Parts: sequence; structure tokens; C-alpha cells
Amino acid sequence: YQRRVRDFGFFLPTPLPQQEQTKKKVGPSASTPQPMKFKFCGGLDAPDWCVREITVLSKISAIRFKVITVQVLNQMLGTAVDYAKVYKLTADANLEPSDVKGAIAALHFFLTSGAKYDVDDQTLINELQQLGLPAEHCKMLARPYRENKHKLQAYLKDQSLQLPRLEGVDWRVNYIIATDSLSEVNKPEIELALKISTRENNNSATYNNNNSEPNNNNNNSNPLSIGNSAFQKTEHNYTFSLSTEKFRILYNDLLAARQIMERV
Repeated sequence: YQRRVRDFGFFLPTPLPQQEQTKKKVGPSASTPQPMKFKFCGGLDAPDWCVREITVLSKISAIRFKVITVQVLNQMLGTAVDYAKVYKLTADANLEPSDVKGAIAALHFFLTSGAKYDVDDQTLINELQQLGLPAEHCKMLARPYRENKHKLQAYLKDQSLQLPRLEGVDWRVNYIIATDSLSEVNKPEIELALKISTRENNNSATYNNNNSEPNNNNNNSNPLSIGNSAFQKTEHNYTFSLSTEKFRILYNDLLAARQIMERV
């Protein structure tokens, strides 16, 4: 293309339109990998120790893996564990007792975390496959988990922190005429009776002293114990007397505490 410049009597070349240059992004050649997020871990990455134990679990056959899973579920739900069977099932894999303990702890983590975050069985097995657990093992874990999920959630609820609970209150007013030390009193007195329920640990016979636990003279404690516990509800009655002045103070303090709790 050319255009004529009449003022000077010669032609000047018309510059071609400038083409846009592609801009290159400045930065590292490879982006930093982001940690994977798993629903059964509450949207966080899986613990490193748990990922390492998956290698140990992979050495056990799928059928035996299912039997061990059922044994772990039984322990969590309060049934005695057949530890002799667990030792026998893991003997062919040539695993050390510490490896077996870690593998069972990982199974315990998978089951409790899945129930804790209300993850369905399909999501759980998919995420465990992403961590490296074989597909056959995941399928063996899916059905026991699905059938016992609600029981596991009830177990976790029972294991959560709970303060002593007020179950009932009874009261009466006594008019004191005289006492041993005073010949004349003539004052009212309030008598309160509180019924408090608490949870007490009762796992001495259920999880430690069972006939299926192998007898090892070199080690009295069970190396496969996960530390499970059973709780029993116990009620206690407390009765005490208050003067009218102290009762008014107690009543006002309880009202103030209730107002604070309603605002939280």
C-alpha cells in the first residue's frame, strides 16, 4: 500500500498495521502441586501415617482384609475382638506386630472418619482408591461400612465430650421453729434435691479381659488394642438446704447464666 504526498511530489510507503505480540506468563515452569482434599477427612488432606499404612493393608488378601474390617467394627461397637483370628489372618503377610497395629489403627481411622463426616460408602471407597488402597479391598470395606454406618455415628456421639446432665429437680420449703443450738428460729428454709446423670468408663471387662485374646507371656498387654472404651450412664442424687437469702442469690445467678447461654 502506498499513498501519494502531493506536497513533496513523491510516494511514501504506508506502514503495515502492527500485530499484537503474544504475552508470555512469567513464573515457574511447573506449578506447585496442591494437596488433595478428601471428604472423609473433613475436606483436608489424609494424614501421612495413614497413607503409609495403606501399603501394609495392601499386602493382606481382600478376603482377609474384610474379616479384619469386621473385627475392627466389632471392637468399636462393643463386641469382644477375636485377636487370635487377627494374628492368624496377618501371619501369611509376614507382618511385624507394629505393622499390624498400625494397619488396624488406619482401618479404625477410615471407618470413624467416614461416619463422622457422614460420607457414603461409594465416596469413601473412591477416595481410598485415590490414596492407593486396591479396588478389591475397597469393595470389601464398603458393605460392612454401609451396614454399620448409623451404629458408628451413635458410637461417636457416645464417645464425644459430655458434661454431667441435670435430669430432675425436686424442692420443698421447711419452716424451722427451733434447732439444737437456738431455742427460737422461725425462719423458712429451702431444700433442693438434684438428680444428675454422668457417664462412667466401663471397659475393663469388655475389651481387655476376653477369652479370644492371645496369651503372650512376654507381653501382658494386647498390642492390637486401639483404646476403645464403653460408657455407662449413672445417676446421682444430691440434696442440700439453703436459706432464703442464699436461694435468691442462686436463683438470680441461674437466670443470668441462662440469659448468657441464650445469646451464644
